[in-house]
Amino acid sequence: MTHPAPSDPVIVVSGLPRSGTSMMMQMLEAGGIEILSDGE
Repeated sequence: MTHPAPSDPVIVVSGLPRSGTSMMMQMLEAGGIEILSDGE
């Protein structure tokens, strides 16, 4: 059984504190990517 590919890619940003994850999220948002976050 095969599943169809999603129409939009899923981008996961993960990292330790002070490792640039917030900047990467800001860059993705500025590029038009919808951001979902746990709020922390």
